[in-house]
Amino acid sequence: GAGFVAAGLFKLKILQALEFDVANTRVTDFGANAFRNSLQCQRQLQEVSLDFSDTRVTDDGVVAISAALQNLKQLQKVALNYGFSVTDAGAVAIGNSLQALTQLQEVDLNFTSTSVTDDGAVAICNGLQALTQLQKVRLTFHGTIVTDDGAIAIGNSLQ
Repeated sequence: GAGFVAAGLFKLKILQALEFDVANTRVTDFGANAFRNSLQCQRQLQEVSLDFSDTRVTDDGVVAISAALQNLKQLQKVALNYGFSVTDAGAVAIGNSLQALTQLQEVDLNFTSTSVTDDGAVAICNGLQALTQLQKVRLTFHGTIVTDDGAIAIGNSLQ
């Protein structure tokens, strides 16, 4: 499964863009960790799109992927899509990784039907505020536990 794809990706050292979509599969944190090991070798990546929605990836997998992403200093565009088993811990990891990606111009984060709350939304906002090159943002929190406080924090971070 995802481990075999990750092993193949490891052999490709000069990618500039990567789209990896395993939505609606049985991929778990094991697959996310294998993918992390390959992703962190792709130092020239400028664009990354990862879709782990409707999988069995939890906060542990999100933390692993986020750790790899924060080392990809050339990234200009990132799109991340997570689902069901992700909580504020995953959102905090993503927010922390965003702070290290100072070249980002576009961010698309989708937390549809996750257990992310206002705390997770604030963590994402903190990460976004560090991005001085940012030109385009898309944040999706459909079906989460984000309230007015989270929406206000998001709005304030975009001023």
